Amino acid sequence: PTIDIAEVGAGGGSIAWMDGGGALQVGPRSAGADPGPVCYAKGGSAPTVTDANLLLGYLNPQTLVGGDLALDRNGAETALAQLAANLGIEAGDNDGQAVTDTAYGIHLIANARMMRALSAVSSERGLDPARFAMLAFGGNGAVHACGLAESLGILRVVVPPAAGLFS
Repeated sequence: PTIDIAEVGAGGGSIAWMDGGGALQVGPRSAGADPGPVCYAKGGSAPTVTDANLLLGYLNPQTLVGGDLALDRNGAETALAQLAANLGIEAGDNDGQAVTDTAYGIHLIANARMMRALSAVSSERGLDPARFAMLAFGGNGAVHACGLAESLGILRVVVPPAAGLFS
């Protein structure tokens, strides 16, 4: 017996940046785990998918790694504010709106990258993804899995207890 596995990801360390045309991009460069995302407060300076997910409220800053890794929300916010300014995203009347909009854009781009890969893997094999379960792994896997599963009609998402260590 075998298991056919296709790994698809835009990891939490994927760096968000502005391309030459002024558009928001995510990856393929990564901050990795060391120094990691800005919110790890280990020297990272480029905004990442994890920083965006923290600011969107998808990650609890007190409970990551069983509470052993406190996340620096202010650092993430500063990094995304700089990116928002570079992109020309206006804050309007709400100072935090430009940062929230930028964070949400990063989240959507990461999802789109994963969706494109998932669709390619399933269609090239002539498979309907709705017939399968999705296994979420990686530090941000569970944050993105349900939205991806819903888009593909997948009814079951499996998140292992130590999903961040799985990959």
